[in-house]
Amino acid sequence: RTSPWTQVKKDRDNGIRTPPIIEPRYPLNKKFKFGDTVFVGNRAEYARQALGSPNSSIMTYVETIGQVVDFVLGRFTALLQDQAIAIDVIQAVAARRPTKPADYLARVHAVDKFRALEEAEALAAANKRVANILAKQNVEVTDTVNIDESLLAEEAEKALYVELKAAQKEVDIAVPSQDYTRILTALATLRNVIDNFFDNVMVMADDEAVKNNRLALLSLLRQLFLTTADISILAKS
Repeated sequence: RTSPWTQVKKDRDNGIRTPPIIEPRYPLNKKFKFGDTVFVGNRAEYARQALGSPNSSIMTYVETIGQVVDFVLGRFTALLQDQAIAIDVIQAVAARRPTKPADYLARVHAVDKFRALEEAEALAAANKRVANILAKQNVEVTDTVNIDESLLAEEAEKALYVELKAAQKEVDIAVPSQDYTRILTALATLRNVIDNFFDNVMVMADDEAVKNNRLALLSLLRQLFLTTADISILAKS
């Protein structure tokens, strides 16, 4: 059986304007971003090659897809605002660019419930702080994070690591069923251990290996929240 991607290449070589199949999905690794569209896994490699030509019909198709997604997300925003959903909740979810209506709404309702929690404000601020640290160090958040337990010297970072691993198990269970409320409920329990980490651990350690390991720890924290939405957008300026 000819794979869709082999057929697309054959059609393209023969001058046939055949659009590719674009299927963004979890996990986040092996991704290629073109404009606002993310290609995942092996599709990412094909997209990278296909988009090499500035005159490629596939490039035009991808640009069109991006515009359609932007339009749909804009309509979601208007409809949800009519339902009295806070704009920062909508923006937090839209930042992840979910394209399936049911998935989008599940995220919105989960973030809306999370926003009402006592822990929400502190965790939003922590997410913003983590995002800024990672951005300044050019650390990209992916679903593959390597943390060396032997380099965890401080009790606060050891405690954070233990809690993050426990939360990760909850996330892995909840993602397939789009149970984002379960995910954020589990992550809300991290407030104290995150606060303790920042109070007692210097991320930018002199030892390069220790510093990178702590950045990886923060990357895992950020990745778990991004599974649902960009919670940092809820942070008050």
